[in-house]
Amino acid sequence: MTDRFDQKFMENNIKGLNENHEKTLRIVVEAHHAIDSIEKVTLLTYDTTTMTFEVLDTLGETFKVEIPFDTPLKSARFFTPVFIKMFVAAREKLKES
Repeated sequence: MTDRFDQKFMENNIKGLNENHEKTLRIVVEAHHAIDSIEKVTLLTYDTTTMTFEVLDTLGETFKVEIPFDTPLKSARFFTPVFIKMFVAAREKLKES
């Protein structure tokens, strides 16, 4: 097993998330940054510690937000299980508020 961060895997993962799971991305951003006027969320990149998103709000303003992973990634391939845990926690947090 290599410690190298698999850039190609990350790019394909991001593409799939942005194309098919925008609502999931939105929930994670809303829960971590208390933003409720989101029009669209796009995952731009991630590394072993942080995800970077571009957010378009309902006023047409675009800005970037960073969200640290709850658990640092050992490689790009560990993104999905860590992200799913963060999504579940974010969804529960939003239900409570």
